[in-house]
Amino acid sequence: MVPYEFRPNQIFDERKHIIDAVAKKYLEQATSDVHHLVPVKVTANGNCLYYSILVLMNNPAVATSELRVRTIIELVTNETYYSNTYSPLAGPIDIAIQA
Repeated sequence: MVPYEFRPNQIFDERKHIIDAVAKKYLEQATSDVHHLVPVKVTANGNCLYYSILVLMNNPAVATSELRVRTIIELVTNETYYSNTYSPLAGPIDIAIQA
């Protein structure tokens, strides 16, 4: 499996994206230095993390399902690393993923 070359969007294109007004308010409350950040709406169907990544990647050849599969492969392949790194924060991984 070849890694993706990640070149995030640097410019907001109002023809492609809709500003998420609610997220924008939260962002402005979180920090005063948000003049360069623009939250955009993404499909809210359980894949919103992956849709957000696709918006940032701007690569029409990639699908949310592929990102989800790549995430699973990464987690399974490097289970020991993630377990050792995040168990102190989230508890035992086998229990944390059941939540």
